[in-house]
Amino acid sequence: MDPRILDLARDSGPDAPSHPIEFREDGILVPGWEVQEWITSAEDGFTVTRISRGRPVVELRTDHPGALDRFLLDLYGGLWRSAHDLPTLLHSSVPEPSAPFVLDGPAHRLALRWSEDGREFTATRLRRGQAELLALMLTHSLDDLLAAYRDPRSGPALHLPRDTGPGPRRR
Repeated sequence: MDPRILDLARDSGPDAPSHPIEFREDGILVPGWEVQEWITSAEDGFTVTRISRGRPVVELRTDHPGALDRFLLDLYGGLWRSAHDLPTLLHSSVPEPSAPFVLDGPAHRLALRWSEDGREFTATRLRRGQAELLALMLTHSLDDLLAAYRDPRSGPALHLPRDTGPGPRRR
């Protein structure tokens, strides 16, 4: 996992200092007020489990480190922007994934499959919107995506809603 994403998670809320990230032998726990993410790795890839009110739900399984980074960047990047009173980002219009991306499975737990450098990769357990966004994010460099989340006016990979500048989010 890219350490810059952990930096966003550490600095993504007013309670962040009182809930430090825990690095354990069997994974990384990113605590929150009501929700925690448990990130583990094994020989076959990575798993992100969301724990809400004591109930674990697997949110992502993937064999691609870049997919893990982008999945977590979408989560913590949005929290980071909110904690810094920046407007919510709208992602570039998220089209149905096209080659090299393929979606399959039930709508509430899709698998995203793709090829990269002659290897096959998957990300599973995704909802449709998560799968479409992950496919879009995989077409951008992690550096560009991180810059977009940190930039008050967004960046090349993402854009702000029209008529919204830096400042508190509109509700």
